[in-house]
Amino acid sequence: EFLNETGDGLHHVGLRVDDFDEAMDGANKAGIEVLQSGSIGADLGIRFAFLNTKATTGIVTELVYLTPQIDKLYDRLKKRASQRGQSN
Repeated sequence: EFLNETGDGLHHVGLRVDDFDEAMDGANKAGIEVLQSGSIGADLGIRFAFLNTKATTGIVTELVYLTPQIDKLYDRLKKRASQRGQSN
C-alpha cells in the first residue's frame, strides 16, 4: 500500500523501548492511533506496535520491545557473524 500511495521513501522508524506497556500508555495518553500491534514468539520474543505519527513526523513510528532472551540470542548471532568475518 505504501509504495502504491507514495512511491519510494521512508515508511517507518523503529524505536526500541525498555518498557513496552509504559511506552504504549504514553502513546495512548497522547492520543496517538495504534495502526497495528502484536507479538512474535509469545513471552520469549518481541512485542511491537506501529503508531500513526504521520501528521507530526511524516512517517509511521514502530515501538519494539525485545526480551532479555532475544537480546542474548542476538548477541550470540552477532558474535558468530563477527567470527566468520575474521576467518575470511
